[in-house]
Amino acid sequence: MQWATDLIGYDALSSYGSPSYWAQVLFGKYLGTEVVPATLSNAGPRVFASATRDEKRHKLFVKVVNASSDEAPLSITLNGVGRVERDGILITLSGKTPNATNSITHPDAVVPVEHRIEVAGPKIEEKFAPYSINVLELSY
Repeated sequence: MQWATDLIGYDALSSYGSPSYWAQVLFGKYLGTEVVPATLSNAGPRVFASATRDEKRHKLFVKVVNASSDEAPLSITLNGVGRVERDGILITLSGKTPNATNSITHPDAVVPVEHRIEVAGPKIEEKFAPYSINVLELSY
């Protein structure tokens, strides 16, 4: 995925965040204090992930980037995590194409969307949209 590097677009009356801006917001807002070992099963060559934990807030953040044109059904195993709460949040930033972007006339074409999900434990089964950046926020 390659979005334009300008973070904010504007004219004389309004402004909007670009997809690059929203990606930076997601990576900055959902940041742990230590890395958690995690493995992906069934991931294609254009799917990437990382996991971090914030011990003080008892939060776990799993970031998944699906840079392919196909939905990515994944099994994520979190090693070293005893348990996670059943209710989690999935935040997804995705476009219909790699060139999808926001504009003055369509400022919300590509913005993060939050969904509640149920988690069965430290092994997570989830489908990730094509051309997407995703953050799983889990409590433990």
